[in-house]
Amino acid sequence: MPKSTLHYSIEPFTAIGAEDSAEPTYIGRVANSQTINEKALVQRLVDRYGVSEAAAKTVLLGLRNEVEIAMAEGNRVNLDGFVQFFPSIQGTFSKKLERADRKRHKVSVSTRLAPKLHKDINARVRWKRVVSTSPRPHISRILTYDMNEVEVANPGMILTLQGRHLKIDPKDSEEGVFIVPGQRKGSALRIESYGPVQPTSIIFQIPAELTQGDYHIEVRNRMRNSKRLSTARYANKLTISKPSKDKATRKAAKSKVTSPR
Repeated sequence: MPKSTLHYSIEPFTAIGAEDSAEPTYIGRVANSQTINEKALVQRLVDRYGVSEAAAKTVLLGLRNEVEIAMAEGNRVNLDGFVQFFPSIQGTFSKKLERADRKRHKVSVSTRLAPKLHKDINARVRWKRVVSTSPRPHISRILTYDMNEVEVANPGMILTLQGRHLKIDPKDSEEGVFIVPGQRKGSALRIESYGPVQPTSIIFQIPAELTQGDYHIEVRNRMRNSKRLSTARYANKLTISKPSKDKATRKAAKSKVTSPR
């Protein structure tokens, strides 16, 4: 079987609901993925199999029409080793002898990919790792109230993250700034109190109840309306110490940072 090269990148990943730890988890993502539309698929058939463009179009159109007709008749369609289509009815009926109403009922189409398809695709793949070029959040600095870089902070302090692609939706519980225990396993604590949130900066307040220790600071968001979360972890750990009584800390702790409504 001829091989096909699949380009992939490795990126950090945070599983929602999973126990957080000091070490990040990494996943592979298909890189430079393109959509093969019908026109491109027809051209591939012409180039690879020597069929005419008209013949390729006719076969694809005929296959689609026959699947539609079979499904409209209530049949399952099984393309061996590829995919199975099967119909179902959506909507409820109030009486046993009630007739279907187009406004309340419709035929829904479901699909099930054949296990052989997965097996054949994996047998064909030649893996090649590349550097990811997709935009991801990045934390470059953590600053105090008076704009000094910080590695040690106190509960209640106001901090500013600076970087790129940091825009979050504070109303989405899966997005935001998260404080992750650095030397022990435990759940990440999501920041609830934010100041202005910008693509290049986020102002937030360290929870007053946060205990002493070393922590990682993460930003989790969805890029370009993606359904998958992207995670940025600051390179250095942030140490939480006992509250200081110096003037700067008192000033920061008294600053007003409220959660967006």
